[in-house]
Amino acid sequence: MHVYFRLAQLRSTPILPSLRHLHCPSTSQNDFLISGICLFLSPSLQTLEFENISNVEDKLCGTVLHTLHSDGAPMEKVILRGRGLSRDTVYMAIKFEHLKTLELTGMGEALNMEILEKIGGLPWLVDLAIDFTNSGIQPLDKDIGLKDLNSLMITAPAPFIQAFLPHVGSVNLETFVAMAPSNPPVDKKDFLADIVARWKDSLRRIALMHQQLDSTVDNVVEELNTTALAPLLPLRKLNYFRLEGFSMELRDDNIAEFAMSWPELDTLLLPYINAGRPRPTIASLRTLAQMCPRLRNLRIPLNTIELVPFVSTGIPHSPLHDLHSLTIASSDDPWELRDLLHLARHIDFYFPRLRWVYAHEGHDADRWVQVHEMIQMYQAVRKEAVTLEQAKQRRRVTQGLTPPTPGFTSIPSISIS
Repeated sequence: MHVYFRLAQLRSTPILPSLRHLHCPSTSQNDFLISGICLFLSPSLQTLEFENISNVEDKLCGTVLHTLHSDGAPMEKVILRGRGLSRDTVYMAIKFEHLKTLELTGMGEALNMEILEKIGGLPWLVDLAIDFTNSGIQPLDKDIGLKDLNSLMITAPAPFIQAFLPHVGSVNLETFVAMAPSNPPVDKKDFLADIVARWKDSLRRIALMHQQLDSTVDNVVEELNTTALAPLLPLRKLNYFRLEGFSMELRDDNIAEFAMSWPELDTLLLPYINAGRPRPTIASLRTLAQMCPRLRNLRIPLNTIELVPFVSTGIPHSPLHDLHSLTIASSDDPWELRDLLHLARHIDFYFPRLRWVYAHEGHDADRWVQVHEMIQMYQAVRKEAVTLEQAKQRRRVTQGLTPPTPGFTSIPSISIS
């Protein structure tokens, strides 16, 4: 590492004097010439992202951060993900007083109360993601600042998070993400009620995620009852909601309740539910298409066992929905080609501009690849039919046979028998 650092110092000007963003997906020493990253340091840098860090790279990270600070780099974003950094290196990461975004993941015992108070005092900080796993910090009993925070992601046991939040100075938090293991448990309904009571006028994005730990005892999937989500329903301006890693039962009436409560949703990500538990049906897709017009990304467990055959009315679904991606978070339903044709047609009818259908973490991947390809086929046929009809209209107008049809975009029906 020192060789590359000295080589960089030999130059009177940086190799890339206008470089603003530096992202290193892996700082592992096994990767090719990772220490050569010193050659790309520049006082113009504003963003630094290091991932897959280990204690071996502690000196590398410290050297990079110290050099940037000494050169007066106007750092606005620092992301460190990994494990094993020393406390001195972590402290170096927060010496940039104009930081707006900071993420510290996997820092363990290097994270202490002194560093946390320093973070809380950063005057420009608006986006913080912090991991307290194995940090040794006790539940807070005093305010720590963070007065202008807009986004907070916190990884810690749920009781620690519950004790942490009252000491956050921000009154305009828009994004809240909590990642916690199953133990020790808290009442999720009370937990969410505390969050809503504090930031009900500003919250727009919420995610609850189960943290996977090394211990098999703590890796038991936590059961989440939909009644625990009741405090979130009054948040009419919520546009992002994510549940990850929980075991739960979801039905069509739950999806309808979400859709009625959060009409401005653009992202709804629900957890994986296997075939042995209640899941929403195709009716929930219709509900979301009708009640959440801004929805662009949807992950939903779907029960397709008793799929109703698609019968075309010859009239397109209105309004035309712009959902971009659909991920099916369930598996193990029996299926035949005829069922897939009807399923694809249902999805295409409700979301005619859908770009992708995904299988959640590879579950039933072949099935959903086929559904995706069928939907693309329906879209291609529809596009060709519209283009053909528009060409006919132009010929009729050219020949003086009929007046033009303004904005013709009719979508022909596709029947499956």
